[in-house]
Amino acid sequence: MIFLPLFVFSSFSSSQSRFNVSSVAKSNAPLDLAIVAIVFAAVKLVCNFRTIAGGLLVVSSGMALRSCSSLDEFVEVFNKVVLVSYSKLVEISEGSLCFTVQAETSSALKELWDMYKSGTLQSRLQEFLVTDEIKQLASGEDVEVTVYIDEQEYEAAYLDLMLLQKQGKISVKTY
Repeated sequence: MIFLPLFVFSSFSSSQSRFNVSSVAKSNAPLDLAIVAIVFAAVKLVCNFRTIAGGLLVVSSGMALRSCSSLDEFVEVFNKVVLVSYSKLVEISEGSLCFTVQAETSSALKELWDMYKSGTLQSRLQEFLVTDEIKQLASGEDVEVTVYIDEQEYEAAYLDLMLLQKQGKISVKTY
């Protein structure tokens, strides 16, 4: 059986304005399979912060990370509170506040997409990301997090996972 790589945040690059990831394979799989697994099945959650009056707030990844005592804690809590089973946070980048999430199965990716379409993902991100510090930045106004996942990116990731499953390169996990 081949497992997808375990992702570990390695460092923050201020010049690139994102947290990079490195991969540690859990099996004896060839390196090229590990690299394929990194590329496949990842979607970017683009989050913007707005006040109820419509003003855009600039929230950096550093501000979001302050809600936890360490990067490891942030990733662990984000995975538990925001994401679905068999998916994990693999990168945080700037621009808007962007989270790259990798799904291990097509059903996990579909569940993430369904949460996005139903508004559940937005609600979870709202609850998780809007801290007292963010509210202070908005001068006490209510803050709303909007989230966007590109449908073409989702469809490409879903197709990649389906192909990998069909080729037997990843196993289908059940909940």
